[in-house]
Amino acid sequence: MSEHPRHLPADERRAATVAAVVALAAEQNPSDITTTAIAQRMGLTQGALFRHFPSKDAILQAVMSWVAQRLLARVDAAIRRETAPLAALEAAFMAHVDFVC
Repeated sequence: MSEHPRHLPADERRAATVAAVVALAAEQNPSDITTTAIAQRMGLTQGALFRHFPSKDAILQAVMSWVAQRLLARVDAAIRRETAPLAALEAAFMAHVDFVC
């Protein structure tokens, strides 16, 4: 089976695009990531990439939404485990640091 499936449902292709951008961001400055690099990472053409996103900004918005959802879920879970306000604040901070790392 191919490492990069050729045909995926639109939602799965968008999720794969976000994953590709996150992986690229771990390797290089996010502002240097091009749509060519994203498409190459996914084994697609730029045209195929733009069938799922109207622009590079739309791709980056999807990535930021993914990051925000996961970060907030981790911070919320950390806060819920604590009863003391100071401990909750420290837990939120550490959850954020752990997420970034």
